[in-house]
Amino acid sequence: MLLFALPILIPLVILTMLMFLHSIRTWNQENKDIYKKINELVHAILQIGLIICYPFFVIKFSAGVDGIVMPTAEQDFDNMGLIAIFGAVLGLCLWMLSAKIGVKKHPERLETINNYDVWCKQFLDEYEVVLKRKITHILPPGVVCGVIVLFALFQFIPIIGYKWQAYAMYFIVIIGVDFAFTFIIGDLIRLYNFQYMPPLAGELFKAGLTPEELDSYASTSVMVYGFAPFMLLDFPIFIIIMLITSVADGMASMFGIIAAKRGNIHLFPKGSKKSIEGYIGGALFTIFSVYFGVVFSNFFGFSDPAVWTMELTFIIAVILTIVVTIIDLVTVKIRLLDNWLNPLACGIVLIIILVIAGVPLI
Repeated sequence: MLLFALPILIPLVILTMLMFLHSIRTWNQENKDIYKKINELVHAILQIGLIICYPFFVIKFSAGVDGIVMPTAEQDFDNMGLIAIFGAVLGLCLWMLSAKIGVKKHPERLETINNYDVWCKQFLDEYEVVLKRKITHILPPGVVCGVIVLFALFQFIPIIGYKWQAYAMYFIVIIGVDFAFTFIIGDLIRLYNFQYMPPLAGELFKAGLTPEELDSYASTSVMVYGFAPFMLLDFPIFIIIMLITSVADGMASMFGIIAAKRGNIHLFPKGSKKSIEGYIGGALFTIFSVYFGVVFSNFFGFSDPAVWTMELTFIIAVILTIVVTIIDLVTVKIRLLDNWLNPLACGIVLIIILVIAGVPLI
């Protein structure tokens, strides 16, 4: 299995080394404060976490499961990973190489679409805080829930049957890794050599970046890295953390944006970008995330309703709502990314709650 994982892990290691190298070579830039440095280092460290976790994902989800194509699910997953993950990385690299070839043929692009300074200026001129920029926050739960619903329907196909949960979870791993890979590769091209950035990819990146991220990594991939390791634990733990990280955080921002557009926003603390409306939105959707995560897990057979009871769900929802609100308040002064703070803090607290309640973590 490790031999099959090497073509996937080696690109991950190379990308991580490039991330650390970027942090080192830009360490003394005047516009790079201590918080941005920490965020970049944590981003790279969490990517190392994914490198460590990936083989265990294969082992966990394939354990005791027969294969559909090959004799065992582990063999199927090894081949799926090679095709879907390594294939995606190879495809992205070829796409970037075609952009470089295009620059060679049309040198004038160095003054326009393949000039990062020009691209940044256009981005800043066009930038506007709008709801559609938060769509990337909604993508992870939409994909995870959609994949599970789809594979649940596949269980009625005899060749799949009881295997549907294992294959659904590994399919989610593939999509998550490809998603994070895409953003990291794009980030490194932005930061190292914009000549390799295809024009279409450059336009797509504008939809998810913020001005603060122009000289650093986009926070989208670190969100995936933040909740991905929890896939090694019981499914309700993973889906609750993922929903809080994506939906609750995204909806907090949306509540703030809507309040601002209506001219009825109440900033707190004064002078910050945080609002009372945002705190309320984050709290409401943290509660929703916990309840939806437990109900969804119980309904699709990923958890036992006798263990994951509504009483336990209520306790988790209340405590994690407090945690998310505290993180929102803390990040006003300490400008660390809540895209990694939320999953790690909520994950640790949730594990403590479950240990006290005597609920199995795996």
